[in-house]
Amino acid sequence: LCTMPSRPSSAAPRSVTFSITPHRANLPLMGVAVRAIVAEMKLGVDATAALDMAVIELVANLIRYGYSEEAPEGALVLSLNETATGVQVVMTDQGRPMMPLAENEVYVCGNTDMTTLPDSAHSLLLACAMVDKLSYAHLDGCNVLELTCHY
Repeated sequence: LCTMPSRPSSAAPRSVTFSITPHRANLPLMGVAVRAIVAEMKLGVDATAALDMAVIELVANLIRYGYSEEAPEGALVLSLNETATGVQVVMTDQGRPMMPLAENEVYVCGNTDMTTLPDSAHSLLLACAMVDKLSYAHLDGCNVLELTCHY
């Protein structure tokens, strides 16, 4: 099972982590959960909608390219953390990588020529436009996506 990256000691008080089976039938339920949790974190209507759309787009992409439709294995784990400046979402799963990266390489939104991204990573284009910060890595067999929206 993938482990969540450790949060800094100055992390805010609210943190919710849950997992779903990586199947597209679970997307609506996950969207409702993300919206409800983020609403409690007082992110604001526009930022909440943008974060929700980014999460749904990325999760749909992870499921489409990372798992077998007939028998998805493993779990997609979402952690929503309130910080002093906004909300951070960390998603981990054990599906196929979204994009080829070197060992310990981290993709940071805006630092890569977006025209060279493979089809399996095109959702990063949309998500990058919706959040303040986005990073992706494939570490120890796990996809790790981190998104941040500021207040």
